[in-house]
Amino acid sequence: MKIKYVLFFSLIAGVLGYLWWVQVRPLKIEKPKLSVPQENPRHQDSVPPGSTLRKENKHTDFEYIPPKDKQIPLKPDAPQRQQIPESNPFKEKSSLVTYDIYGDWAIAYGDILLGKVEGAGELKRAQHRPEKPLLWDSNVIPYAIHKDLKDPDRVIRAINYYNENTVIRFVPIQSKDEDAVVFIPHDSHCASYIGRTGGKQPIMVADKCGRQELIHELMHALGFVHEHSRPDRIHYLEIVWNNIDPLYWPQFAEVPDSLIHEYRGSVFDFDPLSAMLYPPTAFAKVPGQTTLKPIGQVELAPTLIGLSAVDRERLFFLYGN
Repeated sequence: MKIKYVLFFSLIAGVLGYLWWVQVRPLKIEKPKLSVPQENPRHQDSVPPGSTLRKENKHTDFEYIPPKDKQIPLKPDAPQRQQIPESNPFKEKSSLVTYDIYGDWAIAYGDILLGKVEGAGELKRAQHRPEKPLLWDSNVIPYAIHKDLKDPDRVIRAINYYNENTVIRFVPIQSKDEDAVVFIPHDSHCASYIGRTGGKQPIMVADKCGRQELIHELMHALGFVHEHSRPDRIHYLEIVWNNIDPLYWPQFAEVPDSLIHEYRGSVFDFDPLSAMLYPPTAFAKVPGQTTLKPIGQVELAPTLIGLSAVDRERLFFLYGN
């Protein structure tokens, strides 16, 4: 009788053990296939500084397509560049921007692109009423380098500086990108539009333009004018016009309100260390003469390496959110 009970309970235990094993045994789970992230993400945290810039140089094989609708109508009474006025018209603020014509490009303030000019003929200098520039809609900005540009590494060094030291992330252009900055060769100028124009907008790069000059031009492309041309400069510095070669007077003209964004906060106060400020002896008739004189105890010492701390703070304020 005892043997029957033992066999009976053993059978019951075996059945219960089998049922438990069927219910709780480990299941074979297939790992999901991981999606490959896009090369040109639109979020700053997904692009480690400099990570997209050390790939093969696909970004140098680019045929430049100029932005649309950038033709500038000339004023028929615009002065010729060779005619230097007896009085200085650039002392007074104007809603017009005076620009010089190089080839068919209009360049103001020495390095600000305004567009291409049609029918200029022999005209070398004219005026234009600019529209308010746009900021980029993201801190991630596509870029390309024209295949004919000499020494593209200088561009990469400037790009790397921004990616490693600011909130801005420049990434190689992709076929889907509609807006981008394109570094193109130019015979004489390093120049950029102010802000985003829409389309593939150029940044001119002459042979003389190095890493620091390109960092400066990229600040223009991000929406900034020269620090010495801002409308409130009268409170911070004096333009010593008599020491400036009249040929370069337009570079010291005050920008019209239409080129300035309505920034708020102390971070946008005048910065004597900004990379967007000319040296205090720039374009002097006699080398070493002062052309920009500070008001008060401030020393004008624009940075020659990268951006100032305030420059970087401004970028964070505009593009960090």
